[in-house]
Amino acid sequence: MLLAGIYKKAALALLLWGAALPFAAPLAHAGASFPAQMPRAAERAAATSVTAPAATSSVKATPMGTGAGKTKKVEKATAKASPKADAAVKAPSAAKKQETKKAKPASGAKKTGGIDYLVLVNKTRAIPSGWDDAIETVSFPDELKDSTRSDNFILEKKTYNRYLALKKALAQEGIGIAVVSAKRDHAYQQRLVDEYTRDYGADYVRRYVATPGYSEHETGLAIDICLERGGRNMDYMSDVSDATRTALFERVYAKMTEYGFILRYLSGKEAITGYAPEYWHIRYVDSPSVAKAIMQKRITLEEYLGAVPQAA
Repeated sequence: MLLAGIYKKAALALLLWGAALPFAAPLAHAGASFPAQMPRAAERAAATSVTAPAATSSVKATPMGTGAGKTKKVEKATAKASPKADAAVKAPSAAKKQETKKAKPASGAKKTGGIDYLVLVNKTRAIPSGWDDAIETVSFPDELKDSTRSDNFILEKKTYNRYLALKKALAQEGIGIAVVSAKRDHAYQQRLVDEYTRDYGADYVRRYVATPGYSEHETGLAIDICLERGGRNMDYMSDVSDATRTALFERVYAKMTEYGFILRYLSGKEAITGYAPEYWHIRYVDSPSVAKAIMQKRITLEEYLGAVPQAA
């Protein structure tokens, strides 16, 4: 009950801040369903080790979207380490070079320079047949110093390159971002479903975790991001206020459309997307003009493509 009260107060503060910001629409539409962020924060803190021991820690979560912002330190529920939804990004270093998988002839995905960057994957639309063979991927190392991740992330090559360009542009403005989750394979997605169902319940899974074969993360075009400072996740920095995080994420949203990224899951659009709001989940759509149209109109990819479910 105490945590619920904190979440509600933080949600109100977030909405008030969002209303005052110049690029507030996406943030306001990102929502503020805080309890659902608890597992997400635990997932990030646990990193990727399936066998890591359970841990309890005091965190300050990010101020947006589904975890819109906890204005006070809260005791995070003890969470079993799962095969995490990943941890963070770094441009390939000399010590750990990126690896690239060459694309094979596509068999199923529409072609726009090889693949359809507007491909729609949601609860009712599966990843196109042959998608993994059609895309060229890049493997790159984690960057966060407070992550225990040991393996590399994977993204579709162009998505990764544009992410790096966005990251560089934001860095020039004094804003750091990092990857927390990237491409997942079918088996990994199934482990998330199984472990989150066990640890957080079926309702959480229904709202946040996709069925294998129906996850945007399996396309390599989706990225979960966090704010970072000095190589550390700002979710857990007690000296960073919710107002500061909110303002920083608004600047990320405003900038990312120039590089072809959109905020995928918005508040008030759950009936359309099938998922609760996620302030951290961005999606590459390739075209900056398309990204800007979607973000400025505050619509979903389904709406842009004219593919809104009839029941919505």
